Amino acid sequence: QLHNFGNKKAYLNHYNGFSKLFAISKFIAYKNTELHGINFNGILPLGVDLSFFERNIKEELRSIVLIGNNLHYKGWSEYLQLAKAFPTITFNVVGNGMGLVNPKEESKHLNNMVCHGQLTHHELNEILKSVELHVLPSRNEGFPKVVLECAAAGVPSLIFSDYGANDWMEGGFVVDKNEEMNDIISLLLQNPDRLREASSQSIKLAEKFAWKNVIKSWEEVLSSLSP
Repeated sequence: QLHNFGNKKAYLNHYNGFSKLFAISKFIAYKNTELHGINFNGILPLGVDLSFFERNIKEELRSIVLIGNNLHYKGWSEYLQLAKAFPTITFNVVGNGMGLVNPKEESKHLNNMVCHGQLTHHELNEILKSVELHVLPSRNEGFPKVVLECAAAGVPSLIFSDYGANDWMEGGFVVDKNEEMNDIISLLLQNPDRLREASSQSIKLAEKFAWKNVIKSWEEVLSSLSP
Protein backbone atom coordinates (compact mmCIF):
# COMPACT_ATOMS: atom_id res chain seq x y z
CA GLN A 1 0.00 0.00 0.00
CA LEU A 2 2.98 2.33 0.30
CA HIS A 3 2.73 3.56 -3.29
CA ASN A 4 -0.79 4.88 -2.58
CA PHE A 5 0.64 7.23 0.07
CA GLY A 6 3.81 8.31 -1.74
CA ASN A 7 6.26 7.34 1.00
CA LYS A 8 6.53 5.37 4.26
CA LYS A 9 6.29 8.47 6.49
CA ALA A 10 2.94 9.45 5.00
CA TYR A 11 1.79 5.85 5.32
CA LEU A 12 2.64 5.70 9.02
CA ASN A 13 1.18 9.16 9.72
CA HIS A 14 -2.09 8.03 8.22
CA TYR A 15 -2.42 5.03 10.54
CA ASN A 16 -1.11 6.88 13.58
CA GLY A 17 -4.22 9.03 13.35
CA PHE A 18 -6.45 6.17 14.50
CA SER A 19 -6.94 5.12 18.11
CA LYS A 20 -7.67 1.49 17.12
CA LEU A 21 -6.78 -0.58 14.09
CA PHE A 22 -8.18 -3.88 12.83
CA ALA A 23 -6.85 -6.05 10.01
CA ILE A 24 -8.82 -8.37 7.72
CA SER A 25 -6.32 -11.20 8.24
CA LYS A 26 -3.65 -12.32 10.69
CA PHE A 27 -1.03 -12.09 7.94
CA ILE A 28 -1.76 -8.44 7.19
CA ALA A 29 -1.56 -7.58 10.89
CA TYR A 30 1.68 -9.52 11.31
CA LYS A 31 3.43 -8.04 8.26
CA ASN A 32 2.47 -4.46 9.13
CA THR A 33 3.79 -4.96 12.65
CA GLU A 34 6.97 -6.61 11.40
CA LEU A 35 7.73 -4.12 8.63
CA HIS A 36 6.29 -0.86 9.93
CA GLY A 37 5.71 -1.26 13.66
CA ILE A 38 1.95 -0.82 13.26
CA ASN A 39 0.03 -2.70 15.94
CA PHE A 40 -3.53 -3.91 15.53
CA ASN A 41 -6.29 -4.41 18.09
CA GLY A 42 -7.77 -7.45 16.44
CA ILE A 43 -8.93 -9.16 13.25
CA LEU A 44 -12.16 -8.32 11.43
CA PRO A 45 -12.41 -10.66 8.44
CA LEU A 46 -14.46 -10.06 5.33
CA GLY A 47 -17.70 -11.96 4.80
CA VAL A 48 -19.84 -13.30 1.98
CA ASP A 49 -23.57 -13.06 1.29
CA LEU A 50 -24.61 -16.68 0.71
CA SER A 51 -27.93 -15.66 -0.82
CA PHE A 52 -26.19 -14.58 -4.05
CA PHE A 53 -24.93 -18.08 -4.82
CA GLU A 54 -26.37 -21.51 -5.47
CA ARG A 55 -24.39 -24.21 -3.67
CA ASN A 56 -23.52 -27.36 -5.62
CA ILE A 57 -21.07 -30.18 -4.92
CA LYS A 58 -18.66 -30.50 -7.86
CA GLU A 59 -18.25 -34.01 -9.24
CA GLU A 60 -15.67 -33.93 -12.05
CA LEU A 61 -13.03 -31.39 -13.12
CA ARG A 62 -13.89 -30.12 -16.60
CA SER A 63 -13.83 -26.35 -16.27
CA ILE A 64 -11.71 -23.78 -14.36
CA VAL A 65 -12.19 -20.04 -13.82
CA LEU A 66 -10.01 -17.00 -13.10
CA ILE A 67 -11.86 -13.94 -11.79
CA GLY A 68 -10.35 -10.47 -11.53
CA ASN A 69 -10.79 -6.84 -12.52
CA ASN A 70 -7.10 -6.36 -13.29
CA LEU A 71 -5.93 -9.64 -14.76
CA HIS A 72 -2.31 -8.54 -15.13
CA TYR A 73 -1.97 -8.49 -11.35
CA LYS A 74 -4.06 -11.64 -10.84
CA GLY A 75 -1.51 -13.96 -12.44
CA TRP A 76 -2.75 -13.85 -16.03
CA SER A 77 0.50 -15.16 -17.55
CA GLU A 78 0.55 -18.12 -15.15
CA TYR A 79 -3.09 -18.85 -15.98
CA LEU A 80 -2.25 -18.94 -19.68
CA GLN A 81 0.48 -21.49 -18.97
CA LEU A 82 -1.98 -23.68 -17.08
CA ALA A 83 -4.41 -23.55 -20.01
CA LYS A 84 -1.62 -24.68 -22.33
CA ALA A 85 -0.69 -27.53 -19.99
CA PHE A 86 -4.27 -28.88 -19.72
CA PRO A 87 -5.89 -28.66 -23.17
CA THR A 88 -8.82 -30.94 -22.21
CA ILE A 89 -10.01 -28.50 -19.52
CA THR A 90 -11.98 -25.34 -20.35
CA PHE A 91 -10.33 -22.26 -18.82
CA ASN A 92 -12.76 -19.38 -18.22
CA VAL A 93 -11.76 -15.75 -17.64
CA VAL A 94 -14.08 -13.29 -15.89
CA GLY A 95 -12.95 -9.65 -15.76
CA ASN A 96 -10.74 -7.46 -17.88
CA GLY A 97 -7.13 -6.52 -18.44
CA MET A 98 -7.48 -2.81 -17.58
CA GLY A 99 -5.38 -2.00 -20.65
CA LEU A 100 -2.43 -4.03 -19.39
CA VAL A 101 -3.44 -7.31 -21.01
CA ASN A 102 -5.91 -8.25 -23.75
CA PRO A 103 -7.32 -11.64 -22.69
CA LYS A 104 -9.08 -12.46 -25.96
CA GLU A 105 -6.13 -11.48 -28.12
CA GLU A 106 -3.51 -13.18 -25.96
CA SER A 107 -5.48 -16.42 -25.69
CA LYS A 108 -6.76 -16.66 -29.28
CA HIS A 109 -4.30 -19.47 -30.02
CA LEU A 110 -5.91 -21.61 -27.29
CA ASN A 111 -9.01 -23.63 -28.12
CA ASN A 112 -9.84 -24.16 -24.44
CA MET A 113 -9.98 -20.51 -23.27
CA VAL A 114 -13.29 -18.61 -22.92
CA CYS A 115 -13.20 -14.87 -22.07
CA HIS A 116 -16.45 -13.58 -20.52
CA GLY A 117 -15.49 -9.98 -19.70
CA GLN A 118 -17.25 -8.14 -16.87
CA LEU A 119 -20.26 -9.95 -15.39
CA THR A 120 -23.11 -9.11 -13.05
CA HIS A 121 -23.58 -11.09 -9.82
CA HIS A 122 -26.32 -13.13 -11.52
CA GLU A 123 -24.12 -13.87 -14.54
CA LEU A 124 -21.20 -14.81 -12.30
CA ASN A 125 -23.39 -17.22 -10.36
CA GLU A 126 -24.33 -18.91 -13.65
CA ILE A 127 -20.63 -19.33 -14.48
CA LEU A 128 -19.91 -20.78 -11.03
CA LYS A 129 -22.60 -23.41 -11.60
CA SER A 130 -20.65 -24.74 -14.57
CA VAL A 131 -17.05 -24.64 -13.27
CA GLU A 132 -15.37 -26.92 -10.76
CA LEU A 133 -12.25 -25.01 -9.69
CA HIS A 134 -11.27 -21.38 -9.16
CA VAL A 135 -7.60 -20.58 -9.78
CA LEU A 136 -6.06 -17.31 -8.54
CA PRO A 137 -2.34 -17.25 -9.46
CA SER A 138 -1.78 -13.85 -7.81
CA ARG A 139 0.95 -13.56 -5.20
CA ASN A 140 -0.15 -10.20 -3.80
CA GLU A 141 -3.56 -10.26 -2.14
CA GLY A 142 -5.12 -9.32 1.17
CA PHE A 143 -8.04 -11.62 1.87
CA PRO A 144 -9.49 -12.42 -1.58
CA LYS A 145 -13.25 -12.11 -1.27
CA VAL A 146 -13.59 -13.99 -4.55
CA VAL A 147 -12.39 -17.14 -2.76
CA LEU A 148 -15.37 -16.90 -0.40
CA GLU A 149 -17.77 -16.17 -3.26
CA CYS A 150 -16.58 -19.23 -5.16
CA ALA A 151 -16.75 -21.34 -2.01
CA ALA A 152 -20.37 -20.25 -1.52
CA ALA A 153 -21.11 -21.90 -4.88
CA GLY A 154 -19.20 -25.06 -3.95
CA VAL A 155 -16.19 -24.13 -6.07
CA PRO A 156 -12.86 -24.71 -4.26
CA SER A 157 -9.94 -22.36 -4.91
CA LEU A 158 -6.33 -23.01 -5.84
CA ILE A 159 -4.15 -20.13 -4.62
CA PHE A 160 -0.64 -19.20 -3.52
CA SER A 161 0.52 -19.05 0.09
CA ASP A 162 2.30 -15.66 -0.15
CA TYR A 163 -0.39 -13.63 1.65
CA GLY A 164 -1.08 -16.01 4.53
CA ALA A 165 -3.85 -18.09 2.98
CA ASN A 166 -2.92 -21.10 5.11
CA ASP A 167 -4.28 -19.18 8.12
CA TRP A 168 -7.86 -19.29 6.88
CA MET A 169 -8.19 -21.58 3.87
CA GLU A 170 -10.36 -24.66 4.31
CA GLY A 171 -11.39 -26.95 1.50
CA GLY A 172 -9.27 -25.30 -1.17
CA PHE A 173 -5.62 -25.71 -2.07
CA VAL A 174 -2.70 -23.49 -1.05
CA VAL A 175 0.63 -23.93 -2.85
CA ASP A 176 4.04 -22.27 -2.91
CA LYS A 177 5.25 -22.83 -6.47
CA ASN A 178 3.80 -22.62 -9.99
CA GLU A 179 4.41 -26.30 -10.71
CA GLU A 180 2.40 -27.24 -7.62
CA MET A 181 -0.66 -25.72 -9.28
CA ASN A 182 -0.17 -28.17 -12.13
CA ASP A 183 0.14 -30.99 -9.59
CA ILE A 184 -3.16 -30.10 -7.89
CA ILE A 185 -5.03 -29.88 -11.19
CA SER A 186 -3.62 -33.27 -12.22
CA LEU A 187 -4.66 -34.71 -8.84
CA LEU A 188 -8.23 -33.49 -9.23
CA LEU A 189 -8.45 -34.84 -12.78
CA GLN A 190 -7.37 -38.28 -11.60
CA ASN A 191 -9.27 -38.28 -8.31
CA PRO A 192 -12.87 -36.98 -8.52
CA ASP A 193 -13.42 -37.95 -4.88
CA ARG A 194 -10.83 -35.38 -3.85
CA LEU A 195 -12.69 -32.72 -5.84
CA ARG A 196 -16.01 -33.63 -4.19
CA GLU A 197 -14.37 -33.45 -0.78
CA ALA A 198 -12.84 -30.04 -1.54
CA SER A 199 -16.17 -28.76 -2.86
CA SER A 200 -18.03 -29.85 0.26
CA GLN A 201 -15.41 -28.33 2.58
CA SER A 202 -15.45 -25.09 0.59
CA ILE A 203 -19.15 -24.69 1.25
CA LYS A 204 -18.38 -25.00 4.96
CA LEU A 205 -15.70 -22.30 4.57
CA ALA A 206 -18.28 -19.95 3.02
CA GLU A 207 -20.75 -20.70 5.82
CA LYS A 208 -18.05 -19.92 8.39
CA PHE A 209 -17.45 -16.52 6.79
CA ALA A 210 -21.10 -15.77 6.00
CA TRP A 211 -21.89 -12.16 6.85
CA LYS A 212 -24.65 -13.31 9.20
CA ASN A 213 -21.89 -14.84 11.35
CA VAL A 214 -18.97 -12.47 10.71
CA ILE A 215 -21.08 -9.36 11.31
CA LYS A 216 -21.34 -10.22 15.00
CA SER A 217 -17.63 -9.49 15.48
CA TRP A 218 -17.99 -6.20 13.60
CA GLU A 219 -20.99 -5.21 15.74
CA GLU A 220 -19.10 -5.94 18.96
CA VAL A 221 -16.20 -3.74 17.87
CA LEU A 222 -18.45 -0.92 16.70
CA SER A 223 -20.37 -1.05 19.98
CA SER A 224 -17.11 -0.81 21.94
CA LEU A 225 -16.18 2.35 20.01
CA SER A 226 -19.45 4.13 20.76
CA PRO A 227 -19.14 7.02 23.24
